[in-house]
Amino acid sequence: MALCYGSGLPITVRGRGANLSGATIPGPGCAAVILDGLLNRNTEVKDRVLYAVAEPGVATARLA
Repeated sequence: MALCYGSGLPITVRGRGANLSGATIPGPGCAAVILDGLLNRNTEVKDRVLYAVAEPGVATARLA
């Protein structure tokens, strides 16, 4: 992360999973950083309006 930040390289963060949807394929000139197990917290959950903010490593099943 520090190396990418220091060189101005954009970062696509990947938590965990199979990436079957291709949601974290970095664009040209961008690095993909896999942080398996490091970013796995829900930061905000609003059950009544079905809204959640989570870090990239949160499994969908944890939100259900």
